[in-house]
Parts: sequence; structure tokens; C-alpha cells
Amino acid sequence: MFGFCEAVGLPTTLAAIGLGGVDDAALMRVAERACAEGETIWNEPHMVNPRRVVAALRAVDAEGTRRAKMLRLAAE
Repeated sequence: MFGFCEAVGLPTTLAAIGLGGVDDAALMRVAERACAEGETIWNEPHMVNPRRVVAALRAVDAEGTRRAKMLRLAAE
């Protein structure tokens, strides 16, 4: 997924969508809404809860940041 997003210029980090300084409390509020009854997140085949959503957001952000740094270094 990262490769596709990078190839078409889609954001791959929280900073790229203007949320670089977002704290875990704010992410938790979003995660709680995403996990509300009836939301499509419940179509996932594994256990979902707000803490796991925040952890996933942080993990994806870290990987996007790592990849962006690698791409910048490769371009130099």
C-alpha cells in the first residue's frame, strides 16, 4: 500500500495530512468514534478496539516517516 500511495502522491504520514503534532488523546477520540457500534471497522476479520486503532495509526505513521526519509536520501 505504501508503494502505491508514494507512486501517486498520496500522504503516508500524519504530518503529511497536517497532524504531525497530534497527541494520543486526540487519536484516541478519533479511534473511539471509529469503533462505535455500526461503523465499518467491525468488518475487520480480527479484534478491534480503540487502543489497537491508535497503535496501528502510530505504527503506520512511523513506517511512512521511515520510508519518506529513505526516499529523500535516495534522491540526494
